[in-house]
Amino acid sequence: MARRPVNAFALSFLDCICCGFGAVILVFMIISAKIQEDSSEKLEGLESNRLRLESLAMAGERVLAQLRADFAQISDQQALASGIKDRLGEDVLAAEGELDVYLDAKADLEARKERLAKLEGIKKAAAAEIPEEDGSQTRTIISEGNRQYLTGLRMGGRHILILVDASASMLASTIVNVVRLRYLPDKEKIRSKKWQQVVGTVDWLTANIPGDSRFQIYTFNTKATPLLSEKGRGWLDVGDGSVLDEAVDRLRVTVPKDGTSLHSAFSVVATMHPRPDNVYLLVDGLPTQGASPPKKSMVSGKQRLKHFSRAIRNLPRGVPMNVILYAMEGDPYAPDSFWKLSRNTQGSFISPALDWP
Repeated sequence: MARRPVNAFALSFLDCICCGFGAVILVFMIISAKIQEDSSEKLEGLESNRLRLESLAMAGERVLAQLRADFAQISDQQALASGIKDRLGEDVLAAEGELDVYLDAKADLEARKERLAKLEGIKKAAAAEIPEEDGSQTRTIISEGNRQYLTGLRMGGRHILILVDASASMLASTIVNVVRLRYLPDKEKIRSKKWQQVVGTVDWLTANIPGDSRFQIYTFNTKATPLLSEKGRGWLDVGDGSVLDEAVDRLRVTVPKDGTSLHSAFSVVATMHPRPDNVYLLVDGLPTQGASPPKKSMVSGKQRLKHFSRAIRNLPRGVPMNVILYAMEGDPYAPDSFWKLSRNTQGSFISPALDWP
């Protein structure tokens, strides 16, 4: 019987080799899958951490922006508070200055009161020595106090002329108030304090005109017009005083308006026949125009002085000019000019107090 040859690579050996190799591959695949699973879990954890950190970063940026806005607001408030502090300091200094002025004014007022009390005593003593008036006034006027305390103003003469400035500036003593009153109704204009004082002055003057005199009253602005135009431009008899009452009543409803021309007012003095013995000029400043209207709306102080000098040339010689000046602001040449006019014509000059007559 023949023996078969021995084969080292029998089928059973290959099976073992393949099984071992398959086991190795299986182990490798299991390990690889585990590695991938672990990597995915780690990546998911890292992505979650990234998102959380980004969220925290965005929240931090929002907090930082809010802090910056709050800081800017606090800085503005601090600057505002610093400005308020500086202004309060200035106000305190101003208040201290005003307090010093007030204390000085108070001390001056006390001194003036003492001097006034002394003058009142002197006045009462002098009044006790003055004989009572004989009641020779032409008209009766009602007022408070004694209207006869101005001794430099004399009412006398056979022919008395009263010239009343009825321009717009007679509404007030300041330019601002004149402009304001110009646009009010006429009823409000004639109730202005300055114009009422002018009317009261004319009332006082006419009450002291001698009964045997003749008179005439003109109002003037850019033109001169007799107050009682229906009675003519000549002299009027005083009579029983009714004509004077009518003239004063007419003046009460006269509305001041337009500019001032002394040229037309002084021309009246020259045209009156016979010439007046006394002229009483109620005015508040130098004229704003001459014989003709000005070419410019604004008139300087020197130009007004020139208009005044030219207007004086129309006055006849020998006629006393008694000036009652209601001083107007912004007209520094007026007091000296009118004082010289009254002095050169042997008249009188007064600038009445606010409560006269």
